[in-house]
Amino acid sequence: MAKNSSSPSAVLTSRKLKQLYTTMLQCRMIEERARLLFPGGGLSKDQFIGYGLEAAEVGTALGLRRKDCIGPWGRHFIFAFLKRQPLSSSVQRMFALIDSPKEMSATKAARAGVAAGVGLAGKNRSRRRVSLALSADDLTTSEFLQDIIAFSIRHKLPVVFVTHDQLAAKTKARQPRQSRVRSFDLPRISVEANDVVAIYRVAQEAIRRAREGHGPALIECVGSPQETRSSKPVKNKLPEGIDLWRNRDPLIFMENYLKGRNLWSDAWKNKISDRFSRELDEAIAAAESQRSEASADKIRVRA
Repeated sequence: MAKNSSSPSAVLTSRKLKQLYTTMLQCRMIEERARLLFPGGGLSKDQFIGYGLEAAEVGTALGLRRKDCIGPWGRHFIFAFLKRQPLSSSVQRMFALIDSPKEMSATKAARAGVAAGVGLAGKNRSRRRVSLALSADDLTTSEFLQDIIAFSIRHKLPVVFVTHDQLAAKTKARQPRQSRVRSFDLPRISVEANDVVAIYRVAQEAIRRAREGHGPALIECVGSPQETRSSKPVKNKLPEGIDLWRNRDPLIFMENYLKGRNLWSDAWKNKISDRFSRELDEAIAAAESQRSEASADKIRVRA
């Protein structure tokens, strides 16, 4: 059953708005470094580079507490950063995914299942721990994920499920999107995939009600920057495609949002970028050094 929150929208402070943008920018910078470090697609399939997902990831994860759980749709190196782990931990995860991809990866459905399981454990605590379960598949096309939703509803688990059109495009083409979710009695909120402010607002409400014991909710991020409404390529549409991407890029969308509230300056962005770039350089250098030492140790052991 689809529902919209009737609670008044919380007023976001200037500091929080800037934090949302800053965190998205930092995630984008981590992704760009990953692309440069592993240009041949060295990351395992579920650790994909996904420009355009920043609003959904930051908007839903930023409101979690440290002891809450995230069952990601892959991209562990991004979610390590969003869980407020040291930047070095995020970078080390990137290298670990190259060296031992089988050890670090799991099926998308299993991640959602783990998140639901943690939610069950959290329900029995005096202060509930919320689980954020992000699915790379359309929930209406996976019986396993639907079972998890049904189980979470039945036990009023503190789980917030999140889907994203950009990731579910292939499954949507095989089955109508809203065929079975409508039969689930849980709040279902659709929100623009590039609007981090809107996503943050609905996520905060979903997290609040889950923590208070009212059960799970489903957030659907729709209208992604890389929309694929037709499986057939359209010739001579590159300029229009670029405009679509620029108009729907979550970072550009948020830049314009901040500009409209007189909270933006290029100098401010450059300061953030320069500082974080230096931090990334240091973290990557340290991770590469540790990786080299580990390789040397293995060689010595074999010798």
